[in-house]
Amino acid sequence: MNLQKIHTEIPQHSQYQSRPISVPTQSEYRLKCIQYLSRSASTPLELSKLDQIRLALSDMFQTYQNEYRILYHMTVTYFQPDTYNHSYAATNRFFVNMYLKKLLPYLFESRHFNRQSFRHLQPIAYVFADEHESLPVLQSESIRLLPKSSAFAARLHHHAIVAIHPDTQERFETLLGDNTLRKFSNKVMTSNIKEAEPMRVLYATKMLCKYEDYLTFPNGWTSVRHK
Repeated sequence: MNLQKIHTEIPQHSQYQSRPISVPTQSEYRLKCIQYLSRSASTPLELSKLDQIRLALSDMFQTYQNEYRILYHMTVTYFQPDTYNHSYAATNRFFVNMYLKKLLPYLFESRHFNRQSFRHLQPIAYVFADEHESLPVLQSESIRLLPKSSAFAARLHHHAIVAIHPDTQERFETLLGDNTLRKFSNKVMTSNIKEAEPMRVLYATKMLCKYEDYLTFPNGWTSVRHK
């Protein structure tokens, strides 16, 4: 997988003052991340291939933070039918539609957020699938009679790590807190947005072993396989 950093032009002085952040040294940060992934490891080579990829993602977000972008953790869950669960592909579509058709136009107060003048201001977002509630609540008597082999797949939600440009931080922070994204989509059941550290991506990617594709913005509107 190509984890090459997205190059953006970050101004020396932003229109909106970022809060001071405490950034650990590279060695301290890396060791903390490595030990989060494996308590017995002290170097990246002692990690599995997948965990090395997760470590590379955290390195990437630390670079964005060092370049004055502000990091946020966004969690989004979706309404589910009583008798089945939305597929992985459908769940990803819910996020893509909400993000591109509603959130970005809100952030830029324009539907033309792909204009060259806005391009370097766009958030850098990586979006990962996670599971909750392995079985739906069965309300129908006919559903209760189904054999165990008919059990539904796990319900899915998303964790997104978003690197915000300082010039859009003030507008984005109007969305901090709980359920602020529900106004953007009737598919969204709950949402939470809070400021995050780079290593938060390690939590967001905890199901990457099962859901090997993830969404990235702005470079791609489709999933990117980690292998």
